[in-house]
Amino acid sequence: MTIRHLRPAQKIAGAYALFGIAWILVSDELLLATVPDKTVFFDLSLWKGLVFVLGTAFLIYLVADRHKPRTVEEYKALDVDPRMWPLVLVFALLAAVIVLAGIGSAAYIAAGYRNSETERLQAIADLKVRQIGAWLAERRADAHTLLNDDSLAEDAWRWREKGDAAARDRLLKRLNSYRRAYGYGRGMLLDETGGAILTAGAGEHVESPILRDTVRRAIAEHRILDTDLYRIAAQEPGEVHLEFVIPLPETPQRPRLAITLDADPANLLFPLVQSWPTPSASGETLLFRKDGERILYLNELRHLTDTALRMSVPVAGSDLLAVQVATGRAAADSAVEGVDYRGVPVVGVVKVIGETGWYLVAKLDKEELYAQARRDGVWILLVVSLTLLAATAASRLAYKRRELRIALAQHRQEAEKAQALQHLRQAEEQLRMLWLAVEQSPESILITDLDARIEYANEAFTRVSGYSREEALGQNPHILLSGKTPAATHAALWEALTAGRTWQGEFVNQRKNGEAYVEWAVISPVRQADGRITHYLAVKSDITERKRLDAELDRHRHHLEELVEARTAALARANRELESFSYSVSHDLRAPLRAINGYAHLLLEDSRDRWTAEERDFLNRVVRAANRMGQLIDDILEFSRVSRAEMKMAQVDMHGLAQACLDEQAGDYPAARIVLGPLPPAFGDETALRQVFANLIGNALKYSSKQEAPRIEIGAQEQEGETAYYVRDNGAGFSMEYAQRLFGVFQRMHTDAEFPGTGIGLAIVKNIVERHGGRVWAESVKGEGATFRFTLVRNGSAAA
Repeated sequence: MTIRHLRPAQKIAGAYALFGIAWILVSDELLLATVPDKTVFFDLSLWKGLVFVLGTAFLIYLVADRHKPRTVEEYKALDVDPRMWPLVLVFALLAAVIVLAGIGSAAYIAAGYRNSETERLQAIADLKVRQIGAWLAERRADAHTLLNDDSLAEDAWRWREKGDAAARDRLLKRLNSYRRAYGYGRGMLLDETGGAILTAGAGEHVESPILRDTVRRAIAEHRILDTDLYRIAAQEPGEVHLEFVIPLPETPQRPRLAITLDADPANLLFPLVQSWPTPSASGETLLFRKDGERILYLNELRHLTDTALRMSVPVAGSDLLAVQVATGRAAADSAVEGVDYRGVPVVGVVKVIGETGWYLVAKLDKEELYAQARRDGVWILLVVSLTLLAATAASRLAYKRRELRIALAQHRQEAEKAQALQHLRQAEEQLRMLWLAVEQSPESILITDLDARIEYANEAFTRVSGYSREEALGQNPHILLSGKTPAATHAALWEALTAGRTWQGEFVNQRKNGEAYVEWAVISPVRQADGRITHYLAVKSDITERKRLDAELDRHRHHLEELVEARTAALARANRELESFSYSVSHDLRAPLRAINGYAHLLLEDSRDRWTAEERDFLNRVVRAANRMGQLIDDILEFSRVSRAEMKMAQVDMHGLAQACLDEQAGDYPAARIVLGPLPPAFGDETALRQVFANLIGNALKYSSKQEAPRIEIGAQEQEGETAYYVRDNGAGFSMEYAQRLFGVFQRMHTDAEFPGTGIGLAIVKNIVERHGGRVWAESVKGEGATFRFTLVRNGSAAA
């Protein structure tokens, strides 16, 4: 029987068997070559098998789920290859590539994590070796300090030879001080046999052969030695010791002595070794040394207790990291795989610590090392599974596409027709919207051919010109000519259109009923896609009413200028008349006042004895009234002058201005305490602003003069973006309900008997400040003084 005669099910089963055998053999070899670590290999192999089962299950479904085949004619009509195996082969190859890519990615990630963790272990081991080396170097430096301390040796000999208690106390004090300062457990003075002479520190000294032997060698060789890490059997459970022996200088007449310092590894060295710089569930560093045919652990282990210098393992037949390096099976300073003292698979780095004979191991459980790689592998599995599912769906869709091709061919023509109909409708809708926009435009729109014959006119044209659309079509726009448009306008129009440019300008046209009107026209050539000009487009606006309004506005403007000139002349005449009136008031009213004042003084002086007291009082009142009238005349004239005077604007030193006013007036009020703060400069008329300060300072001095300690304060503040100058006093003050009356002419809050005055000064201040574009106001509490503030224009402009 040939392959051709096999049934489909037999073909499928045979192909699946061959594919499965090839996959198992090839993929395992590739995976083992990529990932030599057995733990990771077994995880990936299991994952690979699951993916293979899922992928082949989808493949079998794809092959088996076939509908009744069509006839050859049906396939030819659909232009589809009737054979199914190319699709199956493509899917199988795609699935294999996806799975291999997933396995490769997982292997790469696992190798990456191993390399990363190995580098981290290497860095931790290097750090620990440097820290231990630095710690040992510090202890040896401490020993050298004692070796060179002659006073310490002198006290030791005095105590040993002469029993000098003072020397003993000094020696003991020095050892205790040194021990506490540098963290040593115990310090001792020993003789050349290793016998203890003096002990500093807690705990009872127990004889140790190791210490005795080290003391003898140190004194004999006269150099600093250490005992290495050791336990004393008699101290069970004993402490771990590491003592540094320092021989004291010797002479023939003196005994040979040595000092020892117990470095206390449990307190200093072991915590340094056991600390792990990053969070880890299994990370550990430990010390060991080779002790004959065994490996001896030197520090306390993380997962066991009481192991320092007690726990040891034989070298023979062991796969421990420490054994591999100690026996030369693995090189130091490189990543080593094996087991630890718990029998757990680990990866670590082994370092040799200088000349101590110690080995340091930094290790991590493989379970923790590959934990993140396993989590990433789950995600890769998910991605590969989804990708296989997508590939399966794509293959299934490709098969279904064959079934849909006939339906698509049948509907293609109908769809093309519907699309063409839709485009036609859209074009018609756009054309209709364009026609409505042009037809309903408020501007007149004309389209002519190159001979200027009208081919289109919108509704606005018929409304403005009076010609119907039928009357206009085929005509030349010359039917609108009124003869009032300059010939140069028409010449410029045709020159621009002939050159292919847009022209715009005014026409004075004529409606059908003979009425003239003005139009603003924009006329442009219309170009086709190939650049040819085939028509002219004119958009025109009726500006007759606007021209009329412009003319009327010009007439009003000229009339307004005439009115301004007339009012200016009238104002000049009024100013001249006011000046004449001021002169008359000054001259005509002063003459009778001088006469009244003079005659009253004559009557008082020449006929003093003839007048009764009451008559003399009457004459004095006449004199005071005449003087007050004269003062009122002067103030009124000053108020009038301030209102009319031309202001010369410039930068003004306000501080200097206030100081000058104080110099003029403060002498009349010697009891007043005056505080002048910094005043920023202002822009204004210096003479007018001097008058402002003079009036405000004068009022402040006057109204505070009756206080026991009169006080005047002059300053400036920034308020809401502007500078407010102020003059404050602690005088009589006033009620704020009358504050607005203060700045009126002849408005006073006090009588002449209380405080003399005419009520003009604050009115002058208000006039000047407002002419500078500022404002003035007052704040007061009756009986507690008042504050007057004013502002000026900041930007350098002022009122006229």
